[in-house]
Amino acid sequence: MLSCENPLIHLRTLANPEKVFIRGHLLDAGKLLLFQEKAYKRNNYLATLVRMGEGLWLR
Repeated sequence: MLSCENPLIHLRTLANPEKVFIRGHLLDAGKLLLFQEKAYKRNNYLATLVRMGEGLWLR
């Protein structure tokens, strides 16, 4: 479903994005769903914290 609503007015538009650009890379809805599923199944919190720290430090 294509949503043309302005996310600055209707925040619910951001709940299920169809596409996202991260550092110039396009992630479509399928890839986003895969990332979400992996995040729910993840049980290594230390690795997650390290990756978050790297992401913040390398910006």
